[in-house]
Amino acid sequence: MSRFHSKGTPAEQLRRRPDAFANEEGGLAFAHDVRETLVKMAACSLVSESLFYGDTAGRITRLTSAAASQWPEWTVKLAVYLREKLQLRSISQVVLALAARESAARPFARAAFDRVASRTDDLIEIAALVKDDRNGIFRHAPAVLRQAIRDRLERLDEFEAIKYRRAGGLGLKHLVRLFHPRPADPGRNAVLRYALGRPLGEEDLEQLPKVRALRHLRAERDLALIREHRLPWELVLPILGSSREVWEALGTTMPIMALLRNLRNLHKSGAIQHPEVRSRILTVFRDPEAVLASRQLPFHASADATARSSSAEAPNRRTRSDSARSIASRPIRTIPSSRARDSRPPDMRAACTRWSPSWRV
Repeated sequence: MSRFHSKGTPAEQLRRRPDAFANEEGGLAFAHDVRETLVKMAACSLVSESLFYGDTAGRITRLTSAAASQWPEWTVKLAVYLREKLQLRSISQVVLALAARESAARPFARAAFDRVASRTDDLIEIAALVKDDRNGIFRHAPAVLRQAIRDRLERLDEFEAIKYRRAGGLGLKHLVRLFHPRPADPGRNAVLRYALGRPLGEEDLEQLPKVRALRHLRAERDLALIREHRLPWELVLPILGSSREVWEALGTTMPIMALLRNLRNLHKSGAIQHPEVRSRILTVFRDPEAVLASRQLPFHASADATARSSSAEAPNRRTRSDSARSIASRPIRTIPSSRARDSRPPDMRAACTRWSPSWRV
């Protein structure tokens, strides 16, 4: 036998692989595909999660920059996939902002911006990423993101301005001052004046019925205004306090996320006993379309398990909790395990070229 024909030991064969390298401890490791690794990290880790050799933020930054320079459209599609399919907000914002650093990815980032920043507080988070260069993302925000945020602010409605005007730290008024939206509609101009905290005249208040209702609520304490104008609970409670009557008025108009967050308060105040409030909660949490459209992760529904006022309500409480959790878990059950590499869902197949063998549900 020729001495040069020897294959060597299994360890030697592994070391000769082109993707083999030595890790931080000097052990044998293998490099992964950039896109495969980015999908794994983005979908399965927190943005600033601590690791043995650092944190995920630095690795995600390097991987996203590398992917955006070679596959700009794919990287932006990944941000949309993370937001719309996996229901992850922070990481989708980071991937989109990092992709916008690459000139080739900017047209795609502009087209996908509204799908990733679907809520007003998404705008605030992306603006914080853009303006804060301590994380090494931007020294100057690219024009494509400035224009996208400006266009979104020009479509800001009254409810969004009321709900997010009082955000701590970087808030809505700072965005208006930074990105200078100039809507042509008088109603939108009135909304921006309110967001900036400027004095409002009668002409402005005619365009802002919810703002006018808040002022009347403070003066007259008329609970009917809450139902009529669907006022957000975050602003109503500081004005009227946390009484049973106030929670009954709020419980008939709150959207599903607000209901989930305030189930304990509704129980504690006794408002859950009101037939209209109780009927709304049962109807909303048993509606598959409403639960899935709300993009609530299953653990959010678990809050209902601790929101109770008496053991007599336990059967109904379990019904609400189980219904919401089972419906919210449906999209997660469609993600295949590592033993079903060829059964990827079509939307994931479009977002990534290979399924990671180390993916676990």
